[in-house]
Amino acid sequence: FMARRETPTQFTVVVRTPEGVFTPSGAEGLAPNADSVVSLPMDDALGDGGVLEITSDVGVVASVIARVRTSGLSDFIAFGSSPSIKGVALATGLRPDSQVTLSLAAWDAIGEVELITISTDGTQASSRIAVSDAGMTQTQVALNVGALTTVLIKSPLAISASVTSQVQGTQGIVATTQTLNARPTSVSAPTARLVVGIEQRASDTK
Repeated sequence: FMARRETPTQFTVVVRTPEGVFTPSGAEGLAPNADSVVSLPMDDALGDGGVLEITSDVGVVASVIARVRTSGLSDFIAFGSSPSIKGVALATGLRPDSQVTLSLAAWDAIGEVELITISTDGTQASSRIAVSDAGMTQTQVALNVGALTTVLIKSPLAISASVTSQVQGTQGIVATTQTLNARPTSVSAPTARLVVGIEQRASDTK
């Protein structure tokens, strides 16, 4: 965590799980200074999965760095701030040989999110995922063999979403994460504006 310009007077970190909501150890009374970075271990708090929720009365930046372990070499993945999405969001370029996990989190509502997969060979599939404010919902995304895939979600309620992709190689694992952002579904027509410039040259007498 790092605060921007000011030190927050109201700063909380909580973890949401289906079993309940709690403040992780070390986060009680935390107030990161505006000129320093604060690191907080989350292995125990998120050992069984969950949603990390950060609130602040001033602007902060935050990220989560996690190690993906497997046989052989391991890899790191980093999550940036996850904005609230209500509408359409997507992740593209998912490799067919990867294991893809979609993570969804809601705060104050219960509903369904539509998941659509679109492959470069034209194959499409659709399903619905139930989400609630109790914690994080994770689902494995089925990819079409031999084609890159785009994952698109349509959500009628405010959620955060990310896609984690893992590829098992000969030496170990390669993992990446995409935080989904809302995509515009319409654009505004451009308007023309006349700009007149007047230049005075050094030789001008008037």
